[in-house]
Amino acid sequence: MKIKSYFGVAFLLVSVLTFCFARTESASSQTPQQSNAQTMKCSGMNERGDQAMGFSHMKATHHFRLLRDGGAIKIEANNAQDTETRDE
Repeated sequence: MKIKSYFGVAFLLVSVLTFCFARTESASSQTPQQSNAQTMKCSGMNERGDQAMGFSHMKATHHFRLLRDGGAIKIEANNAQDTETRDE
C-alpha cells in the first residue's frame, strides 16, 4: 500500500516538473532572428506613433481621464526644461 502511495506522489511530481520545464522551454524558444524582427517591428511602431503625435512618446507621460462626457488625454513632458515636447 505504501509503495503505491509513493509511486503516485512520484508520478505527480514528475508530471508537474515536466509541465513546468516544457512551459519555460517554449517561452524561451525564440530565435535571435525572431527577437530582432520583434524589436524592429516595435521600433517602426514607435516611429509611426511619434510622427502621428508630433512628439516623442518616450519624452512625455500620457494621463487618460474618464469624464462624464467621454474622456480626455493630458500629455506632460517628462522634463520641465523640455520645451519642445511641452509646447507640442
